[in-house]
Amino acid sequence: MKVENILQKETVQEFENLLNNARNIVIVSHVNPDGDAVGSILALQNIFQNKGLNSICILPNIFPHYLNFLKNSENIIIAEKNQLQAQQTIDNADVLILCDASSFKRTGEILEPLCKSSKAKKILIDHHINPATEEFDLAFATPYVSSTSELSFLLFEKIWGNILDKAIAECIYTGICTDTGSFSYSSNFENTYIIVSKLLKAGVDTEQLHYEIYNTYSERRVRLLGFSLCNRMVVNQKYGYAYIYLSKEDLQQFDYQEGDTEGIVNYTLSMTGINVGALLTEREGKIRMSLRSQTNFDVNRFASTYFSGGGHIKASGATSYDSMENTIKKMEKSLQKEICS
Repeated sequence: MKVENILQKETVQEFENLLNNARNIVIVSHVNPDGDAVGSILALQNIFQNKGLNSICILPNIFPHYLNFLKNSENIIIAEKNQLQAQQTIDNADVLILCDASSFKRTGEILEPLCKSSKAKKILIDHHINPATEEFDLAFATPYVSSTSELSFLLFEKIWGNILDKAIAECIYTGICTDTGSFSYSSNFENTYIIVSKLLKAGVDTEQLHYEIYNTYSERRVRLLGFSLCNRMVVNQKYGYAYIYLSKEDLQQFDYQEGDTEGIVNYTLSMTGINVGALLTEREGKIRMSLRSQTNFDVNRFASTYFSGGGHIKASGATSYDSMENTIKKMEKSLQKEICS
C-alpha cells in the first residue's frame, strides 16, 4: 500500500486524538536495534517532548554505541538490563507504539509478552513487508519508503505540520542513512531526497553525522573487520554469492560489542559477480543471519522460506537454532537451489 493510502485523513486524525489524550506514551522497537530503530523511536520521543506529551522509549537490548549522540538516547530503557522498569512502564502506558518492526514478535522474549498483554492502544509504524496489522488498533505500514524514520516524518508532518528541529532532523536522517547503506539501496524514492533537503534546512550537518555513524569505530572493531574479510569470508563465484561467518570465539577474541558487525555484510557485495551476500554470527544457542542482495534475488522470501526470517527484498535477517556448520550447509544448499531455479 502506497504512503498516500495509509495516511488517510480519518486514520491520522484518530491517531492524533489518541496522542492528545494520552497520559503515558511508550515507544518500542525490535531486538538488536539498528540506526533506523533507534532513530525512529527517538524522533518520536523528541517530537512528543516538543508537544508537551509524556513518552518513554524501550528497547529489548543494547543498541550500538555510535548512536549515543542522538538526543535522549541516554534515557532509553534497555529491557534486558531493567526488566522490572520496562514492565512497569508498559503497564502504565495508554498508547503503545511499535516502530520499525512488523510484529511484536520482533521485540524479543522480554518485551513481546509485555507488549501483547498491554491494555494500551497499540500503534504500528513500519516499512517492512507483510506487517501483522491485526495486532494493532492503528497501523501505518508500507514498504514504499526508505525507512521507518522517513515514514515517521511523513506521518507527523501530516499531523502537526513542521515538526522539525535539529535534534529531530538528526534522528530521522540517521534512520534514513543507515537503513539505505548511505543511500546505496532502498532509496530510489524521489520523496526521500525531498525529505533529506528539509532535514538539511533544519540544521543537519551530514558530514558530522556520517563521521558519528561511520568513523567512530574502536580499534578492535576495525581489526574484527579485517579478520572477517581475511579469515572468515567464503566466495562462490559459480553461483554468485559470498558469506562471512563468525563464531562465538571469534567475537570474544575481538571483545565484541553490540553494533561491531554492523555493515560487514555489505562487503560481500563489493566484488564483481557477487549478487547475494550473508553474515552469520554465533550467539548463545543461535546463529544470527544478515542477508543482502543487489539483483532481483529476494532475500526476504529466502529468509522466510528457509529460516523463518524476513525484512526487505534486498536486505533481510533471520535466525537459525542449529549449529554454525549445519546452518551454513543449509544456507548454501538453499541458495544454490534458488539461484538455479
